[in-house]
Amino acid sequence: MEVASSPLLQRFWTRLAGARHRILFLDYDGTLAPFTVRRELALPYPGVREALEGIIVTRCRVVMVTGRPSRELLRLLDLSRPPDVWGAHGLERLTPDGRLERIPLKDGVNKGLKAALERAQETGYGQRLEQKYGCLALHWRGMD
Repeated sequence: MEVASSPLLQRFWTRLAGARHRILFLDYDGTLAPFTVRRELALPYPGVREALEGIIVTRCRVVMVTGRPSRELLRLLDLSRPPDVWGAHGLERLTPDGRLERIPLKDGVNKGLKAALERAQETGYGQRLEQKYGCLALHWRGMD
């Protein structure tokens, strides 16, 4: 039996079409766009923008979940109607109406991040370190 025509899958699509509430969670890097050494060039695969635009106008809520800063992801997606974006590994949320909400950082977090950044710079990895709200990311793409 082919999976695409299985009764279970058909029942899923029927129930989804009739659901009062629908939500689609998506990651960006490696899912909707290729991994790239230069992160700012990670544009969506062909057809992704059009597909997202079509989904957003339905009754389906679209939520992007990413390690990137929320506003950075919106620039890359370049959609006419923005989705919800949970960025910085879940520490911030950019709502479709443009409000940026951030989870408050506990005491000492910024001090620890500064120390980690200094250590990365001392060991020669500073250029590969991305500073975000409440976190740092060390990027290995393009390295041996």
